Amino acid sequence: MKINKKIILSLMIAIVLVLVPTISAEEITLEDADGFETKVKAPVDTIVCLSASANQIIDALNSFDKVIAWDENSQEDMFPRPDRKIKVVAGNSHSPQIEAIAELDPDIVIADTMLQDDHRKKIKSFGIPIIAERTSDPERLLTTIRNIGKIVGKQERSEKLISFITKYRDIIEKRIATLENGEKKKVYWEWYEPFKTGAEGSMVNPKIVQAGGINIAVDAKGRYPTVSSEYVWESNPEVIVKQASRRATQSEMKKAYNKILKRESLKSTPAVKNKNVHVITWDVFSGLPSVVGDLYFAKWIHPELFKDINPEKVYSELLNRFLGVDDFTKRVYSNK
Repeated sequence: MKINKKIILSLMIAIVLVLVPTISAEEITLEDADGFETKVKAPVDTIVCLSASANQIIDALNSFDKVIAWDENSQEDMFPRPDRKIKVVAGNSHSPQIEAIAELDPDIVIADTMLQDDHRKKIKSFGIPIIAERTSDPERLLTTIRNIGKIVGKQERSEKLISFITKYRDIIEKRIATLENGEKKKVYWEWYEPFKTGAEGSMVNPKIVQAGGINIAVDAKGRYPTVSSEYVWESNPEVIVKQASRRATQSEMKKAYNKILKRESLKSTPAVKNKNVHVITWDVFSGLPSVVGDLYFAKWIHPELFKDINPEKVYSELLNRFLGVDDFTKRVYSNK
């Protein structure tokens, strides 16, 4: 009797398909940074992501092929740059094109906390799950990575990414714990505009505290108040950190650095006298690489305590290991 090899092969494939379980979507419940609960069937196939930082996390989880649309900010700021064209459906999370999103019918929309409540309701009215995440908050970043890991079905890789971040955060925490209160240094952080800073509820305050610093504006009114030049002068900061925009060049950061040194109201402060002034871009201040910013803060505030730590090397390792990027551009400017 002649055996038909094609029939046998087909039977074997059929048996394998029956015996091996297929990966099916499972409904999960996520609580986002605004406290809203959302149900979604995961892993998803299609995502509209309106946050450059969230897009970077999706990329680090090897799932950027799921992103079918994004916002203009992501198009300008996403690093590394994707090699495919992606539909733009928003300026940012504050201004989504809801009808365009609805037409795409994604499995989920991921935004940042600039998302307005009425926009959230309209998107949900189309039966589209939506979450808003805050990647600038150190603790929320880890939850965001876990949430996105669940959404794309890459929990194992998300835990590896979290382990990378917590490894260096733990180093900072253990070393700062050895300091006495008198050893902590006064820090003035400045936003893009002169004398606009961050108080207790700001995203910078926990970074300063975590790095063993004392935020001179912690008790100022409002999350991001504009203080007077006298306020800063009287506070006598020992360290000054100037915030620069994402993708700021070394030339642009050097210019910002020199402006701080030449500002009359700051010339007598220990920070300027000792040239303990630093400029940091948003690239490593917030989002996935924010642990690199944490290391810079710690090293600038307590250089002797962190003299063995090289934030640039950590950033390069992060980019290479999780984003497949070999090129490295320095994201800070400092005379130290």
